[in-house]
Amino acid sequence: MRKQSRADRWLSAVSDAKEALDEVVGALDSFNQDVEALIEQHLNKPLTELWDAVERLDEVKQEYQEWYDNMPEGLQGSPAGEKLETIVELETDPSGLGIDVGNLEAPEIELDLDEVTSMLDEAESADLPRGFGRD
Repeated sequence: MRKQSRADRWLSAVSDAKEALDEVVGALDSFNQDVEALIEQHLNKPLTELWDAVERLDEVKQEYQEWYDNMPEGLQGSPAGEKLETIVELETDPSGLGIDVGNLEAPEIELDLDEVTSMLDEAESADLPRGFGRD
């Protein structure tokens, strides 16, 4: 079976992260309970899914970073280089976005929904480079 392209994996990770984020938002909006019960009963799974999807997105971003880093300096200003630079500048580290699944029992959630939503919107609309002179 043929491996999915980097661009397809990128878009898949973005889509999965957006779906998981929607679940988190829905869970936060739908329940008015004590925070510990909310996390245990309703947020554990969607937060973990959000973390996993954003982590996959970050892994693909690292591949784009390697591509950009290995480009000759003269090509970094090319259309492909500029597209890569846009991607590698995105904050896709789950912990840097405040997605914390390390201690889901703690009554503290530091998730900036606007920041995560903004990053995913940027990732979804990114003009992904195709490489090999196709940009």
